[in-house]
Amino acid sequence: MADEQIKDNKVLVIVGDNWQPGVVGLVAGRITEKYHRPSLVITRLGNKLVGSGRSIEGFNITEAIEKCSDLLLRFGGHEGACGFTVKSENDLTIFEKRMNEIASLVLSENDLVKILDIDMKIELSQTNISLVEEIESMGPFGIGNPTPKFASFGVRVESANFVGGDKHLKIRLSQGNFYAEAISFGFKDSFRFILSEGDLIDIAYELSANIWNGHKSVQLKIIDIKKQ
Repeated sequence: MADEQIKDNKVLVIVGDNWQPGVVGLVAGRITEKYHRPSLVITRLGNKLVGSGRSIEGFNITEAIEKCSDLLLRFGGHEGACGFTVKSENDLTIFEKRMNEIASLVLSENDLVKILDIDMKIELSQTNISLVEEIESMGPFGIGNPTPKFASFGVRVESANFVGGDKHLKIRLSQGNFYAEAISFGFKDSFRFILSEGDLIDIAYELSANIWNGHKSVQLKIIDIKKQ
């Protein structure tokens, strides 16, 4: 449904029947993350139209829906997320159109291009448990306190294997004499190429601890990959 709207809409409005209200916010978050556009996910529950929205930087979604308050029974939220109830099906059609008109005044095409902010460039040899524990001490992470992101350049692929029913990619990496383990969740949805042994890549990632049989090791959670 989002794919069908991506060409014409800056705000993706997804509507379905009898979806659980507690889930629509999570779905909106996933859609916004994937398409880097504001999204509104709405469920029809009897005669109610209950929705939740998520946004991107530069578009205050709660201010936007406030401009549609005549179409809503209730609403609330903050800059990045909102919840609301639409009065009727007719109002829903107007609501979708008006939200896109508002977005067109605020967002340019460049705003819809996802930018990956890196906190620090480091060598793989700097990815140790002490650094992971220092990062963990700065949590919890979320809006206003995002998880630190790192980048390493000219990293060699030692091996790359699909795991989890071929949905994720486990990668062994090296840089100089240092080796590291990394995983890319949802690889097939994120990247459109296959890595081979010996490939040189640039990587963006988050750091976490992986505990297996009582042994604690560093794991790189891949966010993005660029082949050299």
